[in-house]
Amino acid sequence: MLISWVLHVGFVKLIPTVSKHFAPELYRRMSKEDKRAWKTSMVGLVHAVYDSWFIIRYFNDPVLNNDRMDGYNPQFELYLALAMGYYAWDLTVCILNFKSYGPMYLIHAGLGVFGILIMTSRHLQFYAIPFLLPEFSSVFLNIRHLLKSAGLSKTLAYKINFIVFL
Repeated sequence: MLISWVLHVGFVKLIPTVSKHFAPELYRRMSKEDKRAWKTSMVGLVHAVYDSWFIIRYFNDPVLNNDRMDGYNPQFELYLALAMGYYAWDLTVCILNFKSYGPMYLIHAGLGVFGILIMTSRHLQFYAIPFLLPEFSSVFLNIRHLLKSAGLSKTLAYKINFIVFL
């Protein structure tokens, strides 16, 4: 989990360099607040994509489905450790930026940490999948935040993403 948290922090540090290289004009125009939101949404998008992949991969896992209370899959445990690192990073961001995010984001991040802690107790792994199902919509939510941060909230891409998000 600690390694995952460090990787998330490192990814945040890498985003400005990558953004300046791939979208220099767009990134240059952003305000300081938009750049912070851009970084957070990029990390959130990557997390939501790998969350979605793991959920799809393990949705019908025979080990977890056959014993919903004590079923244990070591590979799924690795995924849960990665997810825990993200939620710990997200909780840190919400605490440090409480004025910007407010209590709802803090509660969301706190529930993520608490929920994953319960699921990594070697019991109840099966229930991590329905617990994390809302992360599917996070892909589109983070794309929305990215487009908004980039000043593209009046574009067709923004509207299409909104429709798919619903």
